Amino acid sequence: MLQKLKINTLNVRDYSQRDSSSSIIAQWALLFKTLKNLLLLAIPISAITLSILSDYLFFKEIASASFLIILISFIKIASGKS
Repeated sequence: MLQKLKINTLNVRDYSQRDSSSSIIAQWALLFKTLKNLLLLAIPISAITLSILSDYLFFKEIASASFLIILISFIKIASGKS
């Protein structure tokens, strides 16, 4: 069984500059691909977040308008009875 094992020795050509630069290029490609996918994912997430926030702001506007209508109606009722 030990005879079947292949022992790799360390050679200078195993660690040449060409190999390390190609691995760096591959890592940059992976990084750019990941950033592209994150950017493509961030666009719908930001759109959903903005729509939720705009709905919340619209809800606040509706609530404040309802409060003003109720306040005006109370003032009219109070001024009419007195």
